[in-house]
Amino acid sequence: MEEKKSELIFVEGMRFFKPKDNAPKSIKGNIVIKLHELQAFIDKNEITGDMRIDLRKSEEKGTYYFTLNTWKPKSESEV
Repeated sequence: MEEKKSELIFVEGMRFFKPKDNAPKSIKGNIVIKLHELQAFIDKNEITGDMRIDLRKSEEKGTYYFTLNTWKPKSESEV
């Protein structure tokens, strides 16, 4: 199922960069984490325990970005 952009929750405090042209082949990218921004995002979204994050690629610009993975398994009553 394709998600609409309005449904996506963009993770604040994390950025992904493609590797430099002269980087070793084993490096696929770089992630910059601004801890204070990420902690504010975690607090604002009341995240406890694990946090799943999806790395996505923009179809328009080809840039990468992070979104919060909000998938939850169905409870036994929903099955």
